[in-house]
Amino acid sequence: MTPARNPHGARRPAVAAVLFALAAASPIQLRALPGVFDVSLDLVAEIRGPLIEPGEVARVGETVVRRFWELPEGAELAAWLEVWTPLEGTGGYEVWSTQPLFTPGNAIRPASTTISPRDVATLHPDTEAIQIAWSGEAAGVPRGAAIDAVAQVGDQWLLSFDIAVELDGIRADDEDIVLWNAQDGWLGVIDMGAAGVPSELDLDALEAHGFGRMWISFDGSGEIGGVYFDDDDVLLLQDGLWSLAVDGGADLGLHGGLDLDAFGVPPGIFSDGFEFGHTQRWSITVP
Repeated sequence: MTPARNPHGARRPAVAAVLFALAAASPIQLRALPGVFDVSLDLVAEIRGPLIEPGEVARVGETVVRRFWELPEGAELAAWLEVWTPLEGTGGYEVWSTQPLFTPGNAIRPASTTISPRDVATLHPDTEAIQIAWSGEAAGVPRGAAIDAVAQVGDQWLLSFDIAVELDGIRADDEDIVLWNAQDGWLGVIDMGAAGVPSELDLDALEAHGFGRMWISFDGSGEIGGVYFDDDDVLLLQDGLWSLAVDGGADLGLHGGLDLDAFGVPPGIFSDGFEFGHTQRWSITVP
């Protein structure tokens, strides 16, 4: 299938066709709970014991949960991503540099900068001062739209918004994922409706390990391809197959009324639950 093009001639990634060609007819994939993952919620809640506030990220291991990262006091968290970059590998150790990216649910004004819900911010690696990493205004995101989810695959940003948007001639609904890179701007849209996602749902958490493996959470309950879920659950879409990755009730002890706002999965070498951090270099033994 030839990928669609945007009005300015840039190719839309063929990934949309690859991901969803078999989605409607494929069997349900067996469930696989990640050994370590990160979550943020819209309300105060206990996650296996610790009390996690909105704006905080909890790192959930196989046996422990800890507050891992948090926004300044009073700020809400709409989207969050941790970027892991391998620096070198020697003697059975892998050295990584990590950087958090996040979108606030409400405008925040650190120092002289205003960061809105259509921006992606980061922390300076030395001072940890909050600064803009990706400007929604500069990219042409319309005023009034807010980022619900952000992920990265290579040099491409994957973004989902809380309302339908038109970006450089590309239209996306609130359940869709739009692709952008610094060289070409807006590249295309991954049409989640083609994967069976009902139009009444809003995608509000996303993690991607390549285009063939994405973790997704929605703002409501539903069913896709025989997989039933609530708004505190996380689905895995892998090679066109849907499965339930994280059951908010069974795996995290969450109750009704909570919505999962952000989700992340560190690289697989951390599947043993080893403790690690952010915005620093870490040496981890590879199993």
